[in-house]
Amino acid sequence: MRKPFPLFFDQVLVDAPCSGEGMFRKDPDAVSYWTPDYPATCAKRQREILTEAVKVIKPGGELVYSTCTFAPEEDEQMISWLLETYPQFEVVPIQKTAGIIDAKPEWGNGDPALKGAARLFPHLMRGEGHFVAKLKLKEAIGRVTKYHQQPSNVSRDQSNLFEAFAEQYLNFKVDSHRLVAFGDQLYLLPAGTPSLRGLKVVRPGLHLGTLKKHRFEPSYAMALALRPGQFKYETEISRMTGNKSFTVTFSPKQISRLKKGWVRLFCNGQPVAFGKAVNQTVKNFFPKGLRFNVH
Repeated sequence: MRKPFPLFFDQVLVDAPCSGEGMFRKDPDAVSYWTPDYPATCAKRQREILTEAVKVIKPGGELVYSTCTFAPEEDEQMISWLLETYPQFEVVPIQKTAGIIDAKPEWGNGDPALKGAARLFPHLMRGEGHFVAKLKLKEAIGRVTKYHQQPSNVSRDQSNLFEAFAEQYLNFKVDSHRLVAFGDQLYLLPAGTPSLRGLKVVRPGLHLGTLKKHRFEPSYAMALALRPGQFKYETEISRMTGNKSFTVTFSPKQISRLKKGWVRLFCNGQPVAFGKAVNQTVKNFFPKGLRFNVH
């Protein structure tokens, strides 16, 4: 079986399925499926998950492990097992605030490093019961295997649409080899992304926008992701509203260059959306599902 993403990720979060003891107060249903043997059953599953998770972390990367249980078998004892099985990891101490306390080494194998993990008890702070540990990988686990990079499936017509947009609006070059299309949606893959064939992927990278019949329409995600100055036409607005359009003021230089087209909108110095400008009127392209009316 092909192993995707070997030694690939900088950070991995394992929010482990657990016996849920920390949620008993909030969720009475959590009590109904608990048995005295359930923590041991969950611990077995957690070890299986961690065994796979460690394989995709690159040297220098981090693993965060969390549960919503009080059971030491799933918390301190799990991190003890991880450190004994994979000595390439070391515990990164978590800063404790607002009633969060050190984990209990005596509930694991006695390793003092376990104090760096965190215990959240509902009688000591507002909230439910949780455990969190952060670990850093000092050196690679296993042998690096060669894998094929995800190929671009963007057609020439699709590429032409995006290149025309990029030429008109972007102040930087986009690596065309990292472009991938899912239907009419265009994405920019992270550099070095291995083949995604056979995997169910929710979002393969940065959503750049939609490939329309004769044009490319940039996405909300792209508006937020670009750094200041990477888009040729940018302007500050006083507030975001649910209105379909509003009036903004462009500098004389911008007006001379942009009669009609896309503009990136900022509010209080933060990017918020794209708009479609005609002279000094901008049509609001903030996603409809996120809009609200300000009276």
